[in-house]
Amino acid sequence: MIPRFNYSYSLRDTWDGITGLLFNKKPNTSYLNDLFPGAAIYFVDSARMGIKYALLAFNLKPGAKIGIQPYTCSSMLAAIAAANCRPVFIDINEQLSLDCDDLRRKLTGLDALIITHTFGIPANITQIKQLTGQLPVIEDCAHAFHSWYEGIHAGNFFDAAVFSFGNGKFPSVGGGGLLVINRRKSSERVAGMLGKLKSSGLVRELTFAGRQLVNALIHSRVGESTLYYLLNENFLSNKSQQISDYPTHERQPYRSVGYAMQRQFTELAIMSMKQRENARYLIDRQNSHYKMLANVDDAGNSFAIVLLSHRRNELYNFLRKKGIGAGKHFQHAKSWAMQFGYQHGECPNFEQIVGEILTIPCHYGMISSDLQKIDQCLNEFTQSNNLTR
Repeated sequence: MIPRFNYSYSLRDTWDGITGLLFNKKPNTSYLNDLFPGAAIYFVDSARMGIKYALLAFNLKPGAKIGIQPYTCSSMLAAIAAANCRPVFIDINEQLSLDCDDLRRKLTGLDALIITHTFGIPANITQIKQLTGQLPVIEDCAHAFHSWYEGIHAGNFFDAAVFSFGNGKFPSVGGGGLLVINRRKSSERVAGMLGKLKSSGLVRELTFAGRQLVNALIHSRVGESTLYYLLNENFLSNKSQQISDYPTHERQPYRSVGYAMQRQFTELAIMSMKQRENARYLIDRQNSHYKMLANVDDAGNSFAIVLLSHRRNELYNFLRKKGIGAGKHFQHAKSWAMQFGYQHGECPNFEQIVGEILTIPCHYGMISSDLQKIDQCLNEFTQSNNLTR
């Protein structure tokens, strides 16, 4: 099975983590200053934790209204609730990011806004800036490390930004994330709050490194194939339907994540280029048959290819049977949102598109034969079903 995302966590990552912990090395994060000049940068235990603390740093009133698109991970909604705020849902456009017309209609009364660079495709930052003025804004960059907008790295445009380095993200270093604060008063509050968190001990750190190595093996080609044959689709769908709860115990991030990130940072440009080339190859060959989305900016990172199809479920099953790790990303987003107050018909574009989204792998771990196989299988499905775009 060609894995949908890259879950790489190597023996070298494990070794770097263990030796760093045993010798009590402090991860060097100076390389991040070039990407986020002038910002305060914090490693956090998870992206959802980053969202919560970014909201708390704004010093909002209890029950504050936070604008967010419904096509998002349930962990983002859980983080809003953990910050004692509530979401206001704003529709998405064809690029799967905030629809600026709907944002304009719902802007009055918002206390803050979260914009998402979904699948690494930058939102319309210029127009959002014009609309929001002084409103506090957070960039959800969980898919957008090494994504750029007009030559500037995502995460630099508003008050705060959150990145994820969890399983299957880019880069895949096992867990945690990054909280970027671009506002001095907010950074002082964040530093004070994060400084009070308990650090992980040596045993927890070593257990984490070992667990990530095992997880990478499970999501390797052989591991993914084994899971596909052992677990039925209903089991996987029911599991993904569950809301990602906010953690009951907050901690400082695992230091081993910082070690792995430090080593992989020198390779990011090459990995981004590989993913971008993979995405372009498949889009160029299939664009006449399917509507496909990806960030193919000359310097950017393609987190995944999005294929939009009314026959999404059939195509998903076909590709999985052929050994291709396609995914129905955030397929339960509407039911998640409804548990946080979403009303049917509130975001009509979202409700139409959410059932058509299929992600196709393009990660840097793929080889040329993988791309050829995906291309051939898509052609086979197209021809057997007489499909045209």
